[in-house]
Amino acid sequence: MLFLAIIPIRLSAEPVRPPEMLREITLDIDQDGKRDRAVLTKNDDESSYVDLTIYLGDDTDKPDLSRQPSIAKRHLASGHVYELASNGNGSLRVEVRCGGCSNDDDTAFSIVYRAGEFLIGGLSRSWELRDGSIGSCDVNYLTGKAVASKGLPRRSKVVRTVFRRIKLADWSEQKIPTACRP
Repeated sequence: MLFLAIIPIRLSAEPVRPPEMLREITLDIDQDGKRDRAVLTKNDDESSYVDLTIYLGDDTDKPDLSRQPSIAKRHLASGHVYELASNGNGSLRVEVRCGGCSNDDDTAFSIVYRAGEFLIGGLSRSWELRDGSIGSCDVNYLTGKAVASKGLPRRSKVVRTVFRRIKLADWSEQKIPTACRP
């Protein structure tokens, strides 16, 4: 007991700041006939990463960010959020860009709900960098197939790697395939 008494305790006087909501959309990602809500947020000013939170069965008009989400993915991607949209087939599209930051880099994720799991359905990426390198890729994680191009002329070639499904919870930018890197 004496040991615990000599350990200094630090309390933070700063209140916890709620996340900044960047984009929000309702869609039926789990295809059950009820509205679901997807929210992109940013938790701190120093990070360029965005977080994705999905609430299944959220039929409310206003989001309740204190409600327990169905999934919360921290650090989905870095960059400026350009679009959060439904592809109409139950998939969610998140597009992040780094245009005007001396390198043009567009990344789009397709997120789906299959057999009770949130998955990265697809990844599309294109870039045109200051060093002159250009390229693009399109990976379909659900079929395991991809095409990519690098340099000029822009001719897409089939990527021979077989891509496996990736759970949204397991995703990180380090999992971007080599074919999709400049």
